[in-house]
Amino acid sequence: MSSLVCPMALLPPEVTTVVFNNIEETSHLLQCSLVCRAWVTFSRSNLKLAVFKGPATACFAELLACPTNTLAPTLTELTLYTSNVEPLLPALGAFPFLRVLELGYCTVTADLPVLPSLTSLTLKLVRFQTCAIFLARVASSPLLQTLSLFGVSCIDAAAVEDTECRTTINIPSLHLQFFADHVVDKRILFALYTHNLTLQLHDLPPAYVWLSEYLAHLGSGLRTLKIITLRDGQPDVVLEQLDLSANDNLVEVEAKTL
Repeated sequence: MSSLVCPMALLPPEVTTVVFNNIEETSHLLQCSLVCRAWVTFSRSNLKLAVFKGPATACFAELLACPTNTLAPTLTELTLYTSNVEPLLPALGAFPFLRVLELGYCTVTADLPVLPSLTSLTLKLVRFQTCAIFLARVASSPLLQTLSLFGVSCIDAAAVEDTECRTTINIPSLHLQFFADHVVDKRILFALYTHNLTLQLHDLPPAYVWLSEYLAHLGSGLRTLKIITLRDGQPDVVLEQLDLSANDNLVEVEAKTL
């Protein structure tokens, strides 16, 4: 007796892709991934998985350790917000199609695996053991288009002039967030070069002097600059405080409040 075949599994891949691209609810995508093997790749490619601190971290680690798991080969977006992230990091190398990665509230002391498909990386309150670990992570993703940094720092109190931090890495779009004393380590920032810079300021203004130094570091290569302030911020005032004299090729300057 022949086995039953799901009719939807017989649809052309182009049609199935259109169908799954119109499913937005995570719960619905998870349910679809359990219908049949033919649907696993389509449902997981649109799935945004977030792992926060607590039992979810241990469950996620156990799942990745399973040799028959079908999650790693298909997942494209992952968020890890847990201080106990280090045991999970080596497993990221098993995600060949991971395009969007967000790490937060953790310390990274060892090299991260190569993620060749990564296009967007967000780091929030992440401490790297050395500047070299951060630079190696960014440099090993040739498709990286957007880098967002908030409160990213290095543990080792090495000088800015250290040879490991002299490398310049080109990032098409760089987004920096500042909140009170949570700023991006200068050793990290000055290793990054971008044509499109966004500054998002929370509550207190950043250190205008070294931000102006960074703008001078970008020089004529900077094409667009966006300044976003929250609450009762005054983006025009912030713009006046920054020295843009070295950025003579700016084609777009935008200042707004959210």
